[in-house]
Amino acid sequence: MRLYEYEAKEIFQKYGLRIPRGQVAESAEEARHFAVRIGRPVVIKPQVSTKKRGKAGLIRFASNPQEVFHQSQSLLGTMFDHEKISTLWVEEKIEVDKEHYIALTIDYSFLRPVAIARSKWWESGWLGVRMGMAGFVAPFLFVYRPAVLLLSSPHVILWESLMSALGVMALAGGVIGYFGDKCKWYETVMLIGSAVLLIWPGFITDLVGILMVGTIYVLQRWRHVATSKGLSVSAVWRGAG
Repeated sequence: MRLYEYEAKEIFQKYGLRIPRGQVAESAEEARHFAVRIGRPVVIKPQVSTKKRGKAGLIRFASNPQEVFHQSQSLLGTMFDHEKISTLWVEEKIEVDKEHYIALTIDYSFLRPVAIARSKWWESGWLGVRMGMAGFVAPFLFVYRPAVLLLSSPHVILWESLMSALGVMALAGGVIGYFGDKCKWYETVMLIGSAVLLIWPGFITDLVGILMVGTIYVLQRWRHVATSKGLSVSAVWRGAG
């Protein structure tokens, strides 16, 4: 089943998703009336079942009702990829800070829905590596801490498991740059350093790693309190003193 753009947007609107104000127009005069009513620049989109309308120059922009009329008139009745343009979707032009593309379709080979998203491949790839880094490390923790394989006394197993878990959490927070709050650059460095210390076996390294993670946690909690109250961090510290 194929839906025209305006049909899909009507479904979105039905379920509470916000869409730009728009109207279906089957004549240039209908398109002009809509532009007069909203009093804003508009986008004019032919409703066809084929793709690449933008590349073909069929998506038009108009800043006033008269321009809307002429642009609509030039589109209606023309042919595009063996399909006659008889309907237009005219909607308000909105200012866009950042645009993302995502679509859902059905993969009939596997009979399941598939999501398609557009992004910069190197950014997505690097983000995937960062998000998965802790997962790559976790299965090999036993190399440094064999007690996690339950090969020691209960108290050693408990301690080693806690240090390993805390180290993985610190590593994940460091590479992503978030540990309860967005990390400053020095907090990222401290988290990655504490992860190395916690994963590397040794009582002293464990204590230093715990101290570093605890320091970052306290710093971020103070910063969160300051931000929520509209104060500077130094002001919160003075208030606590």
